[in-house]
Amino acid sequence: MGKVLITGVAQGLGRALAEQFAAAGHHIIGCDVDVSALAQLQRRLGSQHALLPVDVTDDLQVSAWVAGWQPAGAADLVINNAGVMHPLVPLWEVPAEVCDRILAVNLKGVINVLRCVLPPMVARQQGIIVNVSARWGRVGARYAAPFCASKWPLKGLPSPLLKSYRLVWPLSPSTLAR
Repeated sequence: MGKVLITGVAQGLGRALAEQFAAAGHHIIGCDVDVSALAQLQRRLGSQHALLPVDVTDDLQVSAWVAGWQPAGAADLVINNAGVMHPLVPLWEVPAEVCDRILAVNLKGVINVLRCVLPPMVARQQGIIVNVSARWGRVGARYAAPFCASKWPLKGLPSPLLKSYRLVWPLSPSTLAR
């Protein structure tokens, strides 16, 4: 039984992953900003799993969250799943604050989590990190420029980390569907 950390755990792919890993006997350490959905998932999974409201764009919240469970040991698997999308409209119709939020969650959030979880994993020389990207991050999509721009770096970010530590892998949900 291992420790599986999942961001964006309360809905969609994150929720499905949490349910499957928990059913397989793994301990889930999850975070999300949707407090209501998080509480619902906590009731479903049980109190042996640690699900907390954390905004991955806030480095202090991420640091405190990770520090809260790391004394029990590094995570075995980290899934950076938190992500947000915008309405499919021309770029000039996407408000600046929406663009900022998309980049903050989809890219900065991943970096914030990596900065906290990598040191103990590297020290242990063990663990796997999966950054959930999107096919649109590689090929683009009409009217999805901010989202595509936020997912593109997730393909490049693992490369130097993989060469240094062999712990980080990019993954697109479309890869799972094939």
